[in-house]
Amino acid sequence: MHEYTLPGCSTRPLGSYLKGLAVFRLVAEQKDPDVTAWWDKGTFRVHTRLAPEELTSFFCEQYTPTPIITPWNGGSSFYPGDNTEGLEAIVQTGDSRFRIYKEAIEAVSSWPEWGKNVNTVRELMAALQGMISSSNPGKKQDELFTLQNNITNLAEKVKTTEGGDPLGMRLVDLSSRASEKAEVYKQLWNTAKKARTVYTKDIREQTKKIILPLCRSRLPDACLEWLDALCAIHADGEISYHQVLGSGGNDARLDFGNNFMKKISALLLGSDQSASRKFLSASLWGTSVEGLPKTKIGQFDPGRAGGYNQGMGIEAKDFTASPWDFILTIEGTLLLASSVGKRQGVSTGSTLTSPFTVRFSPVGFTSNVYTEPEGPETEIWMPLWNQPARYGEIKQLFSEGRCSIGKRQAKSGLEFSRAVGTLGVDRGITAFERYGFLKRRGENKVALPAGKIAVRFKPSLELVNELDPLLSKLDQFLRAFKKPPTSFLQARQKIDQNIFNCTLQPDPVQFLKIVRSLGQMEKRIALRDRDKDPKLPQPLFGLSPQWIIKSDDGSPETRIAAALASIHSTGKVGPIRSNMAGVRAQAPWHWEDRDSQQHWFGSDLTEKLGNVLTYRLMDAERKSVSNIPFMGNLELSPYDVMPFLHQETKDDLLEDLLWGFTLINWRKSGIQSIRNKWEKPTQQTVLSRTWCLLKLLHHPNKIKGHSFKREKSISHLLQAHRVDEACNKATQRLRISNLHPFPIYFEEELEPQRLLASLMLPVKDQHILENLVLERTTITGETHA
Repeated sequence: MHEYTLPGCSTRPLGSYLKGLAVFRLVAEQKDPDVTAWWDKGTFRVHTRLAPEELTSFFCEQYTPTPIITPWNGGSSFYPGDNTEGLEAIVQTGDSRFRIYKEAIEAVSSWPEWGKNVNTVRELMAALQGMISSSNPGKKQDELFTLQNNITNLAEKVKTTEGGDPLGMRLVDLSSRASEKAEVYKQLWNTAKKARTVYTKDIREQTKKIILPLCRSRLPDACLEWLDALCAIHADGEISYHQVLGSGGNDARLDFGNNFMKKISALLLGSDQSASRKFLSASLWGTSVEGLPKTKIGQFDPGRAGGYNQGMGIEAKDFTASPWDFILTIEGTLLLASSVGKRQGVSTGSTLTSPFTVRFSPVGFTSNVYTEPEGPETEIWMPLWNQPARYGEIKQLFSEGRCSIGKRQAKSGLEFSRAVGTLGVDRGITAFERYGFLKRRGENKVALPAGKIAVRFKPSLELVNELDPLLSKLDQFLRAFKKPPTSFLQARQKIDQNIFNCTLQPDPVQFLKIVRSLGQMEKRIALRDRDKDPKLPQPLFGLSPQWIIKSDDGSPETRIAAALASIHSTGKVGPIRSNMAGVRAQAPWHWEDRDSQQHWFGSDLTEKLGNVLTYRLMDAERKSVSNIPFMGNLELSPYDVMPFLHQETKDDLLEDLLWGFTLINWRKSGIQSIRNKWEKPTQQTVLSRTWCLLKLLHHPNKIKGHSFKREKSISHLLQAHRVDEACNKATQRLRISNLHPFPIYFEEELEPQRLLASLMLPVKDQHILENLVLERTTITGETHA
């Protein structure tokens, strides 16, 4: 037994990966059924009884090519005017390796379902008349009439000047005379050639829908794997194509069937077999050889696909490459068999199911493909395994293509990434190479690699599952727009991008970014006119407090935002989300339609919070709520407030997180874990006595057993930047209540609007405030002033 690496078969680009699969499949099926293979440091490694030189001999002398044909495509060698070089070489050979290939070609060519060939000008005229009869009045029919009339008039000219029966002439003879005879022949030929092109195109469009199903039902079993990899035929006759093979075995004008026949016939039936061996050495072993031909590789290798800035000069159209690269790439696609069926977790409709192929997600790419007008439809994740496996095992792996989130199958690239992080994929897979099919060469697509994703269990990612119902409602809302606002699309993409980044590295920083992007989207929805269509039926809601735990990076912004978001209803005064987004006070999972408490306005965060504070106090008085409505499910240490008070926080981040944390359902478990974690402040610092004084009067709890009336004027004085007067009012109110505050020296560096906003923050450890503000005189009982 021999064990060696194939340097020419690496995990990237896609064509190179597929070459490795091709070698594995063909050797196992045709030469060594005991061969095993695996990926080792980015290259394909095999364990087989074939020595390296025997592997080369197998492909050059014994390998039986898969019958790769695409008779439904224009340029496939099956239509008039197509290049038939490869097809004719296969049909004419007596080589036993091509017997099935030859039989498949001859069978297809003999089917009566093909459109009638036109050999003479008269037959062409009859074909045009048939197209006119079957078409509806309009531009197309007018063009057909024009062609028919032009041919009639030119034929009459030929008959008048040259004699004979021009309508009875064979088209091939007319072509010859056009280059030798009078100008009128050239005019007739050019018009006839144009008419033949129109007819041929019409026939191709008609036959594509019938020929492909016929291939599936009539061709020998040796062709079925190719057809299964190529497409799937639905019960209603509709055809879904696997994007890895283009739109039916082609990459724009590059037809894979025709190209395969030309290359395989040249390699195996040509006179120079030494060149075939040399080119195979370059393909498998990465050997540098001279005389490589210019080869079109298509979408499988973006670096050699051609286009602008892809090589020497402004535009490169062809690159030199081993023709074996294309042969083995196409052979490798046969493991990607498609089917129409109901995948695990999909209960409605029939869909194209193919191994590890999912709906495209515009995340993880350097370019912003989210806003491309015709973005890619699918992406494919190619599995890597690092332990020897037999071909049967890998074939089964590809046929199942399991990738699930919980009990349902992953449907998109983003969900696939989540599944990889929660072990929702088959055992034995160590990583995936991800590819998206993007337009980068005009209408042509390339399989653009988007990175290698390792399979590693990340239990914290299970929390992301909570986003599914929210994002489903959000996407349904966005789809209701004729053209969603760009800002909404960008915010939505940012959510997906941050989720994707979190699947790669699920740490507090990444979870925090998800919360922030959710907050940015929530803000856009909340501040939009809800009378406009489309409408979001209900507010987004339902995350658990676990999001705060996973997002806690130790920053003051996280704690402050979470504490603010946790401010709940006090009597008829709703939670803070009622003030921000206009949700119903007693049922925040519904919009408030009547008595809205939404008061989120101002030039910056501090002004908005100050306005909310003022209106909450006013609403409490208006609704006869006696308690101060600043109670929260989470409370901060007084020390945690100081960074905000002293302008040390990033307010844009803080506001986004506040909006994001308002999506939390505070009735779910997890709050006590947060309280335990927040037992100690993030930092010890000097407390502001001014803030402590004012906060005591805006704390929901009694002060040393005393309750007192609210001092309504304090918030208005702070809004007017009259801090001294506000503090004097607070001191006076405490003294009236038989409490004895220390003399307070007011800090001039405090910004009044920020000071006001900070008074709404839920705070624990009230005794710390009391010790800094009040003398130790102990007064028992209650005094109401």
